[in-house]
Amino acid sequence: SKGAPTILVVEDHSDSRTLLSAWLRAKGYKVVEARNGKEGLLQANRVRPDLILMDLTMPELDGVEAARQIRARHVLSQTPRLHRSVRQTARPGDAARKDQRYARSLTGSTLSSVSQSHAENSNGAEAKQTQQRPSLFPSRVLRYNPPPMNCPSCHKEIAGDASSCPSCGYSFEDATQRLEPGETPSGKPRQKVSRSYTSLDSIDDARFVPGTMLAERYRIVGLLGRGGMGEVYRADDLKLGQPVALKFLPEHLLSDGAALARFHREVRVARQVSHRNVCRVYDIGEIDGRHFLSMEFIKGEELSSLLRRIGRLPGAKAIQIARQICAGLAAAHDVGVLHRDLKPSNVMIDEHGNARILDFGLAGLVEEFGHDEMRAGTPAYMSPEQIEGQEQTVKSDVYSLGLVLYELFTGQRAFEASSLNDMIKLRRSDTAPTTPTSIVKDLDPGVEKVIDRCIQKDPSLRPASALQVAAALPGGDPIAAALAAGETPSPEMVAAAPKQGILRPNIAGMLLISFLVMLALCCWLTKYTAVYRMTGLDQSPEVLRAHARDVIRKLGYTEQPLDTADGVILKQDYLSYIATHDQSPMRWEKMRT
Repeated sequence: SKGAPTILVVEDHSDSRTLLSAWLRAKGYKVVEARNGKEGLLQANRVRPDLILMDLTMPELDGVEAARQIRARHVLSQTPRLHRSVRQTARPGDAARKDQRYARSLTGSTLSSVSQSHAENSNGAEAKQTQQRPSLFPSRVLRYNPPPMNCPSCHKEIAGDASSCPSCGYSFEDATQRLEPGETPSGKPRQKVSRSYTSLDSIDDARFVPGTMLAERYRIVGLLGRGGMGEVYRADDLKLGQPVALKFLPEHLLSDGAALARFHREVRVARQVSHRNVCRVYDIGEIDGRHFLSMEFIKGEELSSLLRRIGRLPGAKAIQIARQICAGLAAAHDVGVLHRDLKPSNVMIDEHGNARILDFGLAGLVEEFGHDEMRAGTPAYMSPEQIEGQEQTVKSDVYSLGLVLYELFTGQRAFEASSLNDMIKLRRSDTAPTTPTSIVKDLDPGVEKVIDRCIQKDPSLRPASALQVAAALPGGDPIAAALAAGETPSPEMVAAAPKQGILRPNIAGMLLISFLVMLALCCWLTKYTAVYRMTGLDQSPEVLRAHARDVIRKLGYTEQPLDTADGVILKQDYLSYIATHDQSPMRWEKMRT
């Protein structure tokens, strides 16, 4: 209709383009169609549309390159663009149905924002380039609504997704914030880092829209989330032909030489770790001055999110996850790598239910760390020596591992505080966490013993390695677990395994005495149970003959042949017997000659 907003539909599939255009016209919009990116660029220059709907994969000129050229033209730089891609299936009607659903999703804020913007421009309102345009992307954020929970401080019931308690002000985020090197806690609240996960269609506030090509290799699929080290995108690696995760360094840290060096060190270190329970790191790249890390894309859920959602894992599953975390951490230690920031949010439970250790952003070679290293990590899970900025070793990671196991088996953090500053004070005090069996009454005492050893303040009292922790867990047999996984047990794994099958001296002595008694009893019973008792050769000929006759009788012979009649025969008697009974005497005559 006259005065309605103009929408440019760029789609190479004729049925999809026709259906989408017809639906938009029925809603009162002006629609201009284009069959490919090149034609779409010409139409965009001609009609100056209010909104462009563009396919990603098209002949002549694809959607990504067309969007880049549109952005390069000043008159079109403010035109919003929505990228979409329909994959062809075996049924021709599927693409059309997808277009209808896609068109319906444009209702609401998207088209209403276009209409409002068009109306303002039609009334003569000047569009300021500095004014932020309303979001035109349909945001479909995947959010889990957990059940209500009790505040750890005042014990009142609050919403399961609350970030703080409305009654006492207890914060669930401050106590688990991460300290960057050189950072000290302050009373001012830090900017909260969003860790929410969004669907691949939600690209609000994302720097790269779906379909963007990076380094002529990675095609952006969507924004996965944001963490302490920057944004994380899902992308398709066109060179490897597999999905990957791209982690970008935050822009405000680009001028920080230490942060940039730490990011590059993460790649160099993490690539040395290759294990099924560690997220693999592939490569590092740079685009427009922004550094990013290419790593394995893992479908799953963070352990911290899982524990917050369900409380705690069942005993058998918790032990399985604990062993997998130990195995992944041990693999890093085997190549001389410390994690230094092990916590539930850095452990992913993949779609198969296996644990994968993430984020070696604070990792470094063991040899590089000394007592003067600036502390970095998450205070709630730091070892005492890490909090004090002292030298860190493998046992520092073992301490953090113990706190992760504490939370894994109990569903609660070992140390709770209402703020980051209070957490630092709590960790520097002599306050010990509540015993796990006080929280979970039916917890295996062996698990509590393992956790208690891991979180000893004195590093010399902790287990020497993560493999020793795995071996000490109930039913722990790391060698059998490695063989079942198709791996060759390392010498360290064999040395760390419990010495099973070795008898104590008193038990071995008792078994030897029992064996000798049984042997003597068998010998004594032989003369009463034997069928053919032995007769010494020193007996008289009569005794030997009688014994021979007895044996022959027991064997069932009814007629005794001449050669066994008396046990011992003469040669002449035997020859006489043959001459009398043989049916072919000529044969024996020939034998004599």
